[in-house]
Amino acid sequence: MTDNTNKGVHGIYLSAEALDNLPFGAYVIDKSGIIQFFNKEMARISGVNDSGKIIGQNVNEIPGYDRYGLLTFVKRGLGGKPFRIKGIEYVSHIGKKKSFRDYYGIPIKDEECEVEQILCIVEDVTRQRDLENQVVNDLEQKEQLIKEIKLRVAEDMGRIDKVLNSTKNFIRSRFDIKNKKK
Repeated sequence: MTDNTNKGVHGIYLSAEALDNLPFGAYVIDKSGIIQFFNKEMARISGVNDSGKIIGQNVNEIPGYDRYGLLTFVKRGLGGKPFRIKGIEYVSHIGKKKSFRDYYGIPIKDEECEVEQILCIVEDVTRQRDLENQVVNDLEQKEQLIKEIKLRVAEDMGRIDKVLNSTKNFIRSRFDIKNKKK
């Protein structure tokens, strides 16, 4: 397990160990913007070996949060509104790892129903994005190949049409010559 503790994970009735072993990225941001929890999968997605390098950082001071528009969504979450962001391209500020991510933000409220934290769930969709791009590229190549085949078929049909017309004209001319001799 990483260095995560229950510190700051109020209102979540899952243990830090359970959160740490989720198959997707998960982290918790408190109402002042401080990252209180960062699980192992989130560390992997971010390209860092030690979540301790992330815990305690303020998202308001992380350049990527503003650059990629995440800060707006974090503020929305702290205002009590859950959020979802699909397919955002992100480069982590410490690990410098580029990935495509889906983000889900869930406001966590205290006993007085005041938002205390946001649980952020992150799915690394880089592989899916790469596969989608590969499929699009393959389709574009096939479309180009089909265009080339259509062009060749059209050219061949033109040649065949010329041969048929020449043959038809030749036969007509031979037939007309024979009819004129009679």
